[in-house]
Amino acid sequence: MKRVCMALLLAAMVTGVMAPPMGERVEAAAKKVYVTKGEDTSIKVKKATGKTRWKVSKKGTVKLSSKKSMLNVKGTGKGTVKVSAVVGKKKVSYQIVVETPKISAKSLSLKVGDTKHIKINGTKRSVKWKSKNPAIASVDSKSGRIKARKEGNTRVYAKLGKKTYSCNVRVQASSKAK
Repeated sequence: MKRVCMALLLAAMVTGVMAPPMGERVEAAAKKVYVTKGEDTSIKVKKATGKTRWKVSKKGTVKLSSKKSMLNVKGTGKGTVKVSAVVGKKKVSYQIVVETPKISAKSLSLKVGDTKHIKINGTKRSVKWKSKNPAIASVDSKSGRIKARKEGNTRVYAKLGKKTYSCNVRVQASSKAK
């Protein structure tokens, strides 16, 4: 078998004609894909040559549109759906999880020195947190723990996929007696 492959490769190199790969493999870029309701993302089948047919296990959770080996997925309702790509006789499946996340607090009132933990409910994905003005209220970029630093107003942002959530933070003077 090894000699046959070498002979074919040599013949292709000499004639300048390359034959299609033997035993074509089709791979998934990611087996599990998370998307927020209303958000869209793309899925690409790796190493796909030829026509790709897409199949979905249930309707209503995602809206699909495809072009060759690329599939655009838009989350339309909460739930999990199985999407399969069929290329020739090969099949690869993806699990699409549509989430409906919400921020635990849209506004907070804290005293200087206080801490408060906020989170994004309804997701298993990691969230990136950021404060508009860390001098007033800082936030841990991974945990969402807010620390009130000085009096003022600021906003804390949570980035999840393509979507951004926000919480208004009002910091007041601490009530410690002087």
